[in-house]
This record gives sequence, structure tokens and C-alpha cells, in this order.
Amino acid sequence: MLSSPDTGIRASFRSIALVVILLAGVSSSTQAQQNDAAPAAVPAFSSAEDADRAIDRVTAETARVEQAYVAEQRACYAKFLTTRCLDAAKDRRRAALAELRATDVAAKAWLRKDKADRRDEALSQRRIDDERDVREREQEVKAREAAQERKRLSSEERQQEAARVQSQAPAPDTRALKQEQRLQQRNEQAARDQAQREKNVGDYDRKVKAAQERQREVAERQARKEAEQAGKAAPRK
Repeated sequence: MLSSPDTGIRASFRSIALVVILLAGVSSSTQAQQNDAAPAAVPAFSSAEDADRAIDRVTAETARVEQAYVAEQRACYAKFLTTRCLDAAKDRRRAALAELRATDVAAKAWLRKDKADRRDEALSQRRIDDERDVREREQEVKAREAAQERKRLSSEERQQEAARVQSQAPAPDTRALKQEQRLQQRNEQAARDQAQREKNVGDYDRKVKAAQERQREVAERQARKEAEQAGKAAPRK
């Protein structure tokens, strides 16, 4: 069966389209490899605020790139060379995300290093403060011990001075001291004797009064007894 001229023309167009698609795929693959091999520029940061702003920009730019990629995909489906268009859009997305990813990685690494540096600085400052506190406490202890030592030496010096003055004082007159002691002993004995005499006089007075009271009671009893006897002996009328 012989083919018509239209059938041959359509076959020729399909062959040409297939070659174009293959060439576009090779070109896209080569361009993607070149984009992947090209190193992304890494920004430098001078503060944590710069790094935080860079991370925020990466987040916003990533969302924008994804939105643009979705829009490009929709547009590619309306074109004749859809695969080539999609590959180009994918390459642009990959390149943009690679650059953004490099910035994000660099910013987060800078923040981690800054945090570690500040932690090390805080630990170093704390160590310096602790060492200063230890030195101050040692100085306070030494000052307190020195004050106590000065106080002890001053007390010993006063005691030594008092002993020296006492050793240099003239010896007392032992005869006059003994005479005074004897006089004091006699006065004390005289006072004891006087107290004893007063006690004896008081005891005697009490005994006399007690004897007189007993005699009075005996006399009263005798008088009553005699009166009773006289009353019994009187004649009855």
C-alpha cells in the first residue's frame, strides 16, 4: 500500500519536532549542570541583625521563586515545546533556590558562631568575675586575720605593761599590814562577843519572865484552891 504525500509530510514534521525536543533536552541538561557547578555568592554578615534579615529575605524570596515556577509551568503547557520550557523553568528555579540556600546556610552558620562566641565570652567573663571574687574573699580573710593578730598583740602588750608596772611598784610594809590585819580580827571578835552577850541577856530576860509567869499562875491556882476550901468549910445556915 502506497502512502499519500500528506502522510509523508506529517512524518517529516514529527521527525523534526523529535530532533528539536532532544536538542532542547540536551541544552537544558547542559545549562543545569553549568548552573549547579557555578558556586553561589555567599554574603558577609557583620551582626546578628544582618543574618536574621538575610534569613527573612531567603524565606520571602523562596516563596516568590516557587510562585514564579508554578506560573511558568502553567505557561509552558500552552507552548509547542513544553518539555524545553519546563526544563528551563526548572533550571531557573534550581539556580535561584541554590543561591538562596547558600545565603540561608551562611546566615545560620554565622548565627551559630556568634552564639558560640557570645557564650564563650560570657563564660570567660564569669570566670574572671569568679577569680576576682576569690581574690577579694582571700583579701578579706587576710585583713580579718591581721586585725585579730593586731588585737592579740595589743592585749599582750597591755598585759606585759601592767606586769612591768606592778613589778616596779614598791613592796608594801608587811608589819603595818599585819598590824592592820590583827586590828581587824580583834574588831571582828569584839563584834561577835557583843552579839553573843546581847543574845545571852535576851535569853536571860526571857527565862526570868517565864519564871515570873509560872509563879503568878501557881499563886493564882493556890488562891482559887484556898477560896474553894474556905467556902466548903463555912457552916451552912
